Order: sequence, then structure tokens, then C-alpha cells
Amino acid sequence: MSELKALVDGLRGLEASERRSLVAGRLINLTGIEDLYGLAEALNTSKNYAALIGSLSHQQLEALAKIARNEPVDEGTLASLRKHLLVYQDGPVVKIFDALHATLRETRAFTRPIPVIPEQVAAPDHKTIDRQAGITLFQTIQALTEVIFDLEKHLVREVGRGNVGLPDVKRLATALGCTNETAKGYFSLASALGLTIVFEGRHRLTAKSVAWLEAESQARVE
Repeated sequence: MSELKALVDGLRGLEASERRSLVAGRLINLTGIEDLYGLAEALNTSKNYAALIGSLSHQQLEALAKIARNEPVDEGTLASLRKHLLVYQDGPVVKIFDALHATLRETRAFTRPIPVIPEQVAAPDHKTIDRQAGITLFQTIQALTEVIFDLEKHLVREVGRGNVGLPDVKRLATALGCTNETAKGYFSLASALGLTIVFEGRHRLTAKSVAWLEAESQARVE
């Protein structure tokens, strides 16, 4: 089976919400992509995999290394890799996509630990967030949701090192009815929580932001 066909088949097997999450998490620009074959080609590039590797857990990296050596992998981890379209079934054999394999070797991800922020950093202390923001937890959640909506509608460029430009800050401040400084803080908070990421000079949404929008309010707090 060709890798392109394997990716297209994998995309077809995902729910619409899962595809949206995948696209957001892999930082895919959908401009000019007309079908699943175009999306598969955009996914299966060294550049795209390079941006993804840092978010993989040590368990996932170890599983990919085992697959590369034709060693067995536990079903739970293998299912996770399949869901993220990192491996595919070729007859009786599970394979890694060639571009991903090459990128893992180039970055030495098979031989060195990769820091994974979601697994190593404790959950944010919402009391601290409230104190720093000077507003209630509910308002913070609403503001972070507005940040996500803003990035869905607007191209927000990186200014300096990970910062947001004044026009973008003012637009969010107007939408929230807060000061520019507070709005700037919300952009920073969204980044710290993994809802947004800077990639190729732009602030972009992550898979976490998709899950955030689909979650109930209580789940966002948790």
C-alpha cells in the first residue's frame, strides 16, 4: 500500500471533529487544499513532522522506535499512533511513514529524551491565574475562548519573540472590554496553556484549542 493511500484511508476513518483536531494539532494551512489527497500530502512532509515531534510523549517515541525495529508494541500506544496518523498497516506489518522516520532520525528523537510540556508540567493553578489576571475564573475562561475565536478569524503575526502586535491586542481588548495590557496577558496565557503556538511567524491554534471549544465549561476548569 502506498503511503499516500494509507494516509487518505486514515483520514476517511476519522470523525469530522477528529480531522479538525488533527489539522489544528499539525498546524496545517488548508489554503489550496481541495480534498483528502491534498491534506494527506500536506501531512506527510518532513517539515510538518518536525513541528510535531516535540509534542510526542516518551511512550509514543519509544513505540515508534520499536516499530522501526519491527518489534511488537502494546495495543493502547499503537492505537494512539494510528489515531494521529503516524503509522499505517501494510499487510501484516505496521510501518512508520518514511518522512516521519527520517525526521525522527535526523532529530535523534529515538536516542534522546524530548520534553513534553503537557505531561511534565502540573495543571495550572487557577487561583494564581485569577490573582494575576485580576478577574474571576469564569471571565478568564471566556477570555481564552475569545482568543481562540480571534485566531480562527484573523491572521495574528508574531512580533518580537512570541509576542502579539498592538493592533491584534487592541482588537481583543475591544471585544472583551478590557485594557490592552490585560488582553496581551490573555494571549500569553493561551500560549502558556498550550491553546496556541507560534509557527512560521504566526500565532496558530493547537489541537487543545479544538478540544477546549468542544468541552463543557466545567471540563475547561478541570
